[in-house]
Amino acid sequence: MLADVVKPALVEINVEKNKTVNIEVRASIEALLTGINAQYKNTKQSPNAEQYDVYRKMSSAELQSSFEKFKQPFLQSVSLQAGTTIDNNKVLLTVESVDIPPPG
Repeated sequence: MLADVVKPALVEINVEKNKTVNIEVRASIEALLTGINAQYKNTKQSPNAEQYDVYRKMSSAELQSSFEKFKQPFLQSVSLQAGTTIDNNKVLLTVESVDIPPPG
């Protein structure tokens, strides 16, 4: 069984002059796909450790395909609002790109 230290996701939010919002998430795609988060010190402590190991052995293309199936549930779990809470202007989010480096 593989084991990785669970690292927190890094999120960078930029608001452009044209009112476009860019959100960049740097995270372990394997951890996202398996729901492994910082409550675990390393991945083998998670009940999803075996599936995590399956993802770790996949090629970038295979991970990309797995993420495509996960993309909509992921977007539904993230919420961004514009204005005040009274305005309730929920911002429609999309995934423009996913950069998955080769294994190793």
